[in-house]
Amino acid sequence: MSTPLPGDFGLVRTPDLMGALIRLGTRSPANHAFIYVGAGNIVEAAPGGARVRSVAEYGDRVRWSSIALTPAQRVLVVDAARSLVGRPYGFLDIAALALASFGLPTGWVERRVARCTGLICSQLVALAYEAAGIELSPGDTPATTTPADLLCVVDGLD
Repeated sequence: MSTPLPGDFGLVRTPDLMGALIRLGTRSPANHAFIYVGAGNIVEAAPGGARVRSVAEYGDRVRWSSIALTPAQRVLVVDAARSLVGRPYGFLDIAALALASFGLPTGWVERRVARCTGLICSQLVALAYEAAGIELSPGDTPATTTPADLLCVVDGLD
């Protein structure tokens, strides 16, 4: 998909150290996800808090989802993503999810991320889709959704 529609989510591989650590910890070739909200903008979780940003900053590196959404679902996803702007980043969540990918009991991870008010990028995407009644990672909660889980959706591996 070359031109996203509002409500589509995208995944990228960023070239920075934090991105490399996230890819290592979540065992995923992609480390960042976001929701396209229209007019060339995305909503993404970032270390300074969830924000609106131009998608152009990621260039042609974005892998877009191809989930068929109704117009009503697109509105719900976009509205949910916009409602999360300003939410702090979940630094401890990414650490807990990385430990889980190496075998830490998932019950502990779910309790850890449920206590936190922060968000990582994949949680933001999963929460926005949940608002539209769409479960992106069956068997997981939005709180335990990783970039690797979203990549499976994009690649059709679910």
